Amino acid sequence: MRHGHTIKSGVEYRLMRNFSSYNTNPTGSYTFDRTFTRGPVPTSSAAVGTETGSSLGSLFLGLPASGTIHSFIPVTLYHHYGAGFFQDDWKIRRRLTLNLGLRWEVETGTAETHGQMTRFELAAKSHLNGVVGMPADATVRALPANFTDLRGLLSFADGPETNTDFHGFAPRAAFAYRLNEKTVIRGGYGISFVPGSMVSSSASGLNFDTVLLQSSDASGQVIQAGGTAAPTVFLTNPYPNGLTRAPGRRLGPNTLIGQGPYLVDPNRPLAYLQQYNLTIQHMLPKKFVVQLTYVGSHGVHLQIPWVYINQLPPAMLDYARQNYATARDVNGAAAANPSQFFSQQVSNPFYGTVTDPNSVLASRTVRRAQLLKPFPHYDNPYLLEPRKGASKYNALQTSIRKSYSRGLSILTS
Repeated sequence: MRHGHTIKSGVEYRLMRNFSSYNTNPTGSYTFDRTFTRGPVPTSSAAVGTETGSSLGSLFLGLPASGTIHSFIPVTLYHHYGAGFFQDDWKIRRRLTLNLGLRWEVETGTAETHGQMTRFELAAKSHLNGVVGMPADATVRALPANFTDLRGLLSFADGPETNTDFHGFAPRAAFAYRLNEKTVIRGGYGISFVPGSMVSSSASGLNFDTVLLQSSDASGQVIQAGGTAAPTVFLTNPYPNGLTRAPGRRLGPNTLIGQGPYLVDPNRPLAYLQQYNLTIQHMLPKKFVVQLTYVGSHGVHLQIPWVYINQLPPAMLDYARQNYATARDVNGAAAANPSQFFSQQVSNPFYGTVTDPNSVLASRTVRRAQLLKPFPHYDNPYLLEPRKGASKYNALQTSIRKSYSRGLSILTS
């Protein structure tokens, strides 16, 4: 302490790790219904057939109706966090004290030891540029679809999945002023940042579900192996074609192509909270103390759960309302209304390039709406916890305190 100044400073560093190996369904989940135990006549009418049979009997026979098993790659997640601060409590005069401080925080985004974290750059050129040609559908070609310049690229980060922001400066200022012997005024303002470790991350290649494909004949009976039709699957070997392992980063930008991944924008701004208050405290006769306080806060760049980023532009909707009658599907049939304009099946320019059977782009035809989306090479992609939220809080708080002897007091607020 010198000349009324009390100065504090310090630094902090943390390495935060999370070892995630949680598999929600490691041994598989299965459902059983009446299909294989209907009777006594298997070919009885549907109305009667659905009322016969036993799901429990199907379980005892080991004949599942459906099932899935989950494959998961364990990951080692980590963050680096560093901070430094400087604070000066300055007693300017007997009636006035100032508290001034500045904190600087730097926290890296989520990273994974083996580079399993994914990021999605909305404006980056897709790896399918130059590989996928213009669609054959004349209607899509007439609209400003971006097939000559596909944007949106999923990639695996060798470090943090989001770019590190070095602008984490958090000032704090407060004062206390004694107006007279019975009245004190206090106020303060400060900024604090939302910890990056509290934000969800994306690792699109870590999870994969293998689906049980069950078969039965037209009467709901077991199909024996050795014929041309796919045989019925028993619980003793529910996945005869083997289990599909989660791909990790092996597929690169083709991971979940044509599907609906949850994506992370690497350019997330810092989320922070501004807090401020002003208090007037006054002493009344008989040891009563009245306090009035204004409290406020303002959250900026707060995360929201998700945002769907592949909705059709309004211009496409307007075009469909006015020109739906000119649209033709792959067989030459005309659209009868704007809804059919978007749902008609047209030639798929991604066919042969996107081969994942779980993708809507693996078939020869595709809905026209898919080719008119901002990111036609994805089905239903979501941006995970984008920083598009905000909050505001304002309150007036009042309290009255009555002091008695021997340290007893009563507080009403």
